[in-house]
Amino acid sequence: MIPGLFGAAPAIAHAIGDDEITREERALFPSVSEYAVARGLIMDRWRAKPTEFLTLESCFSTLSDGGNNVTRALVSSAYTFLATHGLINFGVSRPPHHGESGCCSHADMTACHRHVHSS
Repeated sequence: MIPGLFGAAPAIAHAIGDDEITREERALFPSVSEYAVARGLIMDRWRAKPTEFLTLESCFSTLSDGGNNVTRALVSSAYTFLATHGLINFGVSRPPHHGESGCCSHADMTACHRHVHSS
């Protein structure tokens, strides 16, 4: 078990369904139906390649893939929630920082700075 993860093992072990929204998520995201769509897009992308780091930019690309009514802001918030709570990107390496080969996935430098220096 991972402490602080709703008292449960990682999401992939429980195969959390797209329709299983926790009380905490309901409290944080008042528009549960729109959040559920954003969450589903992110979780589907993560499950497709669970051994690779899922970037926020990759999640944004799903918005242009279909005719959903999800905003970049909602995807960003959902991504942050899922990553912070260990539901995505657990057990995989982060991508290289700007000065290394490649580029961080964050939309702005402030978020990137927090991302890189929070570990």
